Order: sequence, then C-alpha cells, then structure tokens
Amino acid sequence: MQNTIESKLTMKCAAGIIRYAVLLGLLSAGLLAFSSCVPKSSKGEENRSAAESEVTEPEAAEPEEIETEIPGTITFDGLLFREEPGGRGTRQLDVGEVVAIVGEKKPDPENTDRIFTPIRLSDGEEGWVSHWFVIPESTPAVLTRNAKIYSEPKLSKLSTDPELEAMHIVAIGTEGDTNGFIRINYATPDGYARLDDYIKAELVSENEDDILAAHLYKLAMAAEDEGRKAEFLESASQLRSSAFGIAIKNALQDALREISLDSTAALLVVKDGAASHEAPDELSPVVASYSVNDILKTTGRSETKDIVDGIEDWWYVLESGDWVFGGFVEVTGNDF
Repeated sequence: MQNTIESKLTMKCAAGIIRYAVLLGLLSAGLLAFSSCVPKSSKGEENRSAAESEVTEPEAAEPEEIETEIPGTITFDGLLFREEPGGRGTRQLDVGEVVAIVGEKKPDPENTDRIFTPIRLSDGEEGWVSHWFVIPESTPAVLTRNAKIYSEPKLSKLSTDPELEAMHIVAIGTEGDTNGFIRINYATPDGYARLDDYIKAELVSENEDDILAAHLYKLAMAAEDEGRKAEFLESASQLRSSAFGIAIKNALQDALREISLDSTAALLVVKDGAASHEAPDELSPVVASYSVNDILKTTGRSETKDIVDGIEDWWYVLESGDWVFGGFVEVTGNDF
C-alpha cells in the first residue's frame, strides 16, 4: 500500500516537472521572440564583449587638431629669439622681419609680467619672442619722411610724442588706409613698444627696396669704420630707392670724404672739359670744369668704383670738396 502511494507521488511529481519544463521552454521562446522586437538597452550595449564592440561598432576617431598660424612683423631691431619662454636668446631678429605666429602666448615661468609668443622663422626654426614686439596680422613698411604721431586716425588727435624720423621701420595694419591715416606699431628709439598709433598714409612705403635701403643705412650709421660705412651706403644707393635716395647719396658723400689716401696726390686732367661734381655721381650738380693738363689736388677717393661713359674707375674728392671721375684724370704722384 505504502509503495503504491509513493509510486503515485513519484509519478505526480514527475508529471509536474515535465509540465514546468514545458512551460519554461515556452516562456523562454516567448522572451526571445519579444526581445527581437524591442531595441537593445544601453546597459546591454555596455555589457557586450570588447571583441563584439570592435566588430559591430568601432570607436569614432578623434578629430585631428588643425594647426593655424598668423603672419606677424618684428618691430624691434635685435629682438632676442629664445628656445623657450624666458630662456636665453639664441639669435637676434631684424626689425621688419616677417614671421609666423604658431600658438598662444605664455608668461615667463619666473616672471609672469614677461609674456612671450611662439613663432616660426622663414628658415623653419621655431622659438619664442617678447609678444610686445611681434605684431600679428601686419606687414613691414618704412617711413619716407619724418612723421607726426596721432592717437586716432583724425587730425584732431595729434599726439605730443616726438616725430618718427624717416627710414624708421614699422609694422602697419592690414586694414589699410583709414581717413588718410594708417595704423602703425613700432619700437621707440629707447626700446619701448608703441601699439596702434597712426600716421598719415602718404608717409610710408611698403616697397622692399626702400625697406632694405633703410636697413643698410642704419648699419652704415652704426659702423665705426668709415670704409665699412661707405660700403653699406654704396649698397643702399645701388637699390635706387625712390623714397630717400638723396639722403643716402649725401651720407655716402660725407663718408667718402673721410676716406683718405696714404698721401695727398696730384691728378692730371686728361680729358678736356672734365667736370667735378657735388657728389661721386655723374647726375649730381656740376661744380667746375677743367682742361687737359690741369693739375688738381685730391685728398681721398671713393670706396668702390663706378662706371661712367663705359669706363670703370674711382671717384676722387678734391680739396674743395667736389668730386672728379678717375676716368678723366691720371694720378701722377704727391709732389706738389
């Protein structure tokens, strides 16, 4: 009897297990069918394997950083170029030099009052300079005459600052002429940066020969050796600068007068009508004319030769201060 009861219980239990298994199977199938109709949750996305993620949904590439650069002009002659902000200078830059600004300015780690700007030179070298003397979005220019300074582009805004002298190299704004004025940035003779002043637009030249002539003139004025000074001025005069050619010629004449020969020499005129000039230039005014066999006295000669009427020779300065071309005379000695 007891065995019969246990047998029935066992069979009932087994039947229940079978029904549960069938029900569970049906439920699983239903869940699978339902899940195919419902979007996957973000939690499901997070739980996917790394391999599956790489295959089905690759990570988006980070956008490339685009490097930008801005043209700039150096306004201080001899500005130190440094390897890092506040570092030692490795070279000096020329006023009017054009560079590329390649990043954001930064302070000197040891002195936050000193700010530096990263730049790239024309030869590709990168470094840092004082941000006061590199002017973004500007171009180099040179003053053709002495210029009064204005705080705004108006005649009523005349500044009390001293005039800037001719041949001063500045950086001008790219926006151009405003009411007949142009915006300038520059360094004062005592080394201070001046930003966003104005001068009359007619007083500046962007011509490269004029800028180079001004550079050579400044080098000449800084030279202690008269011969070296004359070389720089001669190079400047050959540029035929329309802006200040006369000033350079006069400076060259003064320099050459200081260059003397080893001894005073006699010149024998060999061409009738040979003329002496105010400067060592055939286009300068004639002072006097001479006849063949006239004897002249010279105290010096030009540093370089010139070509007149197809003849290459020196210019000789006379005691009177005027000049005669060597192709029309002969140096005969120093026995007067």
